[in-house]
Amino acid sequence: MERASQPVSYATQRFTSSSYNQWVKIFKSYGAYIQAFEHLHPNRSDDEEYQFQIKGADYVFDMLLLLDTLKPLVDVMLQLQSLDNPVWKLKKLFPELIDRLKEAGARDKDALPKLTKHEKDVKVCGKFDGVTLLAGWLPKRNADGTFTWTSRNKTDIRKEHSAFVKELIEALEKRIKPEIEKDHIETLAVLDAAELVKLSCGKRERGKIAFEREEGEIESYGVKEIEKQMKSISKADHISDSSLNFDSRMSHRYIGNIKKAVCEAIWENKANWFLDADNKIIEKREKLISFKEIKCRDFFHKFELKYDKSVEIGILDQSEVYKSFYSNNFVVSTAGKEGCTIIDVALSKGGPEAIAESFYNCMRNQQQHGGQSNWVLTTRAKIAWCLPSIDRFDRLIKDAVEIYINGDEKIKPHRENMFFTSSRHNSYKVSKVVDRINADCGRCPFLVSS
Repeated sequence: MERASQPVSYATQRFTSSSYNQWVKIFKSYGAYIQAFEHLHPNRSDDEEYQFQIKGADYVFDMLLLLDTLKPLVDVMLQLQSLDNPVWKLKKLFPELIDRLKEAGARDKDALPKLTKHEKDVKVCGKFDGVTLLAGWLPKRNADGTFTWTSRNKTDIRKEHSAFVKELIEALEKRIKPEIEKDHIETLAVLDAAELVKLSCGKRERGKIAFEREEGEIESYGVKEIEKQMKSISKADHISDSSLNFDSRMSHRYIGNIKKAVCEAIWENKANWFLDADNKIIEKREKLISFKEIKCRDFFHKFELKYDKSVEIGILDQSEVYKSFYSNNFVVSTAGKEGCTIIDVALSKGGPEAIAESFYNCMRNQQQHGGQSNWVLTTRAKIAWCLPSIDRFDRLIKDAVEIYINGDEKIKPHRENMFFTSSRHNSYKVSKVVDRINADCGRCPFLVSS
């Protein structure tokens, strides 16, 4: 017998991506899902309420419609949770996300692939994944145990879907637009790896590269934004004390060096920034003939790289682009110290949600039996982060004991050096703390440096 996918628990109040994955599993194993229901309720009556909730044509239509509609949102969420995404990435993805949602609200076939494929079968007495669908009814249980039955057809569903998409877009714009339209995000976004790479699209003609964009557009790209950033960077003490020339009037040169480093790294095969369909690095040493962007709907940046003897479709690995400004000799030397510093400062301005998620995990590790408030868990997690590495714990405890016994300039000595809390206090030479640090090698001695 076919097996339904085992459900995985998720927090309904937080993770939309987890909820979405549950519905993807139901979609993929809908036939097995209904078989399980049949085995659990073999003697049900023909008007049994719950079967209309999961076997109705309206239920399947809703499921397909929402899976298609929410996929772009979930894709963006997952991409932004990656640790290698800079703080400004949402600004670049948000307009495209809104366009995808509007297309779904307008019932564009390209935006609704699952529904388009199965719509003809999703009807009363139609078959979906081997299941004969029932009429579209929405039974709602009342407080007295009775049910109110509401008929639903495709017109009703589409009307509700349009309202849902409209409200979703309004909610996203209200929450996100004020953040991505801040001046510092506008300034940083010009250093987006994908945008810098797109400037290099073109083809080789008579030994020279003919770029898709006009020369003036490429030349002026990012100059004003980098000028603003350089004014801010030049105020930092470690920058002003260095030999770096961060005169903001030099912004055109430094952003020009960054663009030159990216362009020549692509056209002269000085860096490997693209992945193939198997997520493997495309390493080519042939002469690149043309380089152009491929429009796609999955929020990844795909490019066609045409070489002398082959053609590759590559997905841009943006993290590798940024890493090159630290570790690739050609890119570092071409961009110069100032250009690499500009990239470094921009990347340090913020990070993705995954950083917050890692903090939640640290909080969870601080839980003890009985339960604690979020404030207690947060404080414990912060203290844990502030503590030195485990190979310094012995020294930390000794220093703490020294302060406990003798005090220092700020902390007075403890009024009693001895441990007086039980009849066993005479068993200790100095105190329980001192005796333990002298005798105990720690809970993880194998991790402590000798």
